[in-house]
Amino acid sequence: MNEFAEIEEKFKMMVRELGALQDGLAITIEQLKEIASDLGVTQRAWEYFQQKALDHIPLIQQQFDHKNYRETITAAEQVLLLNPFLTGVRGWIAKALLMLGLTEDETIFFPQARQAANKTLQIEPSDKLAMEVLQTLNSKNSIQLKSDSHTKRNLLLVGGVMGVFALVLGLVLFSNSPSGEITLAEQNMAAAEMQLYSAFEKQEALEPKISGLLTPTTNEQDNIDAKKLTELMQLLSQSEGLKERYELNLKLTALLSSVIYRKSVEQPSPVLDDLRVLLEGAENRIKVERKNYNDAITAYNLVAEKSEKVKL
Repeated sequence: MNEFAEIEEKFKMMVRELGALQDGLAITIEQLKEIASDLGVTQRAWEYFQQKALDHIPLIQQQFDHKNYRETITAAEQVLLLNPFLTGVRGWIAKALLMLGLTEDETIFFPQARQAANKTLQIEPSDKLAMEVLQTLNSKNSIQLKSDSHTKRNLLLVGGVMGVFALVLGLVLFSNSPSGEITLAEQNMAAAEMQLYSAFEKQEALEPKISGLLTPTTNEQDNIDAKKLTELMQLLSQSEGLKERYELNLKLTALLSSVIYRKSVEQPSPVLDDLRVLLEGAENRIKVERKNYNDAITAYNLVAEKSEKVKL
């Protein structure tokens, strides 16, 4: 067992209680060293803690690169508890929170990421990761505002339809008849269809952000891609029926992916990495909702076939 293990845990607990993971320490490193000395931290132990913190910094990057975002946060916090004065560590916490929100589609992480980024910049005004997090969140909010007018109408429609289905379902379950099974299957099929349309909208909402990366006036390939995106979005706005919308979204996925890949080759950046994760998440959701929709249709057909046999 490490000879400093016991005092290390006490030291980290003290640093945590001093608020190192919240607003940073309001004392100097010399003052922290004096407090640690009173706790029983020797010069050798102090030096060991400082070196261990430095040695563990690469682990933060490693966890993040492997998309272990919760482990990224834990690794960064452990480094800060050993040396809360190290720079370039806090931004990883904000970045990991942002990626949790993007990859898990959990909006609860976005305000946490913004708060962590703002606190980081209060302590380290030039932290690039924190700046990138705020830039991504602000861009995301901008895209959301642009799509609000379109999605609000769909949400009202969904709410109205689901309300009607709920009423019908109650009556059907009460009767417990074959027609009730058909109604329930129809409800599930309609709900699955609406979820698929919602998945389409999530991907289409990324187009303004990705097309914003293009400079048609100075880059010939950008000019070509910009025209393709404009034409494709026009077709999507005029699409009729689920099948056509799905096929157009497949083309949109391929085109947006090609733009991000090409731009990443030209000049890699964390913003492009974030967009790639967003697009992959939207693409995966479309796949999941399409499968759910097809399963709902299959279930409906089975119930309908069963009902016809009962009638015979």
